[in-house]
Amino acid sequence: MAAIEQLPSLFPHYGMVPPGFAPDHGFEAPSPDDLGRPFPFVEVWLWEAEPIPPPQPGSPTGNPLTREMVDHGALPLGTDGCGMVPMLIVTGAKRGEVWLFTDAGIGPDTMHAPSPLFLDWLEARIEAFAAGEGKFRNPPRWPEPWWSYLP
Repeated sequence: MAAIEQLPSLFPHYGMVPPGFAPDHGFEAPSPDDLGRPFPFVEVWLWEAEPIPPPQPGSPTGNPLTREMVDHGALPLGTDGCGMVPMLIVTGAKRGEVWLFTDAGIGPDTMHAPSPLFLDWLEARIEAFAAGEGKFRNPPRWPEPWWSYLP
């Protein structure tokens, strides 16, 4: 049980976000409506460089993408600091992948794992922690296990 209670501080860098909470400053807590909407992106979008999203293969051409749609079908996992928030995509073509949301854009999180697939991402994070890379991490933003924050 002790290992399970340590999970919130394992990953992401500042700990996992409790369900229903905002992962970081500048983000909002996910609403059930947004979680149910399909995540429309399939390719990286750096809105800092491209204010209008690039065409996404397989996206309906009659439905232009907007900045507000980046939260659709995305469940925040926590925060890695510096405005980086890994999110698990739960709907759409990229369902089952972890994407990194930043203040500059979004894209599959291949920075922390060789593949953005959730299980690969999770395994890479656990391996890094087991190798001792977690000893220099900052204290988690939510120090208690995530389930303790539920009403």
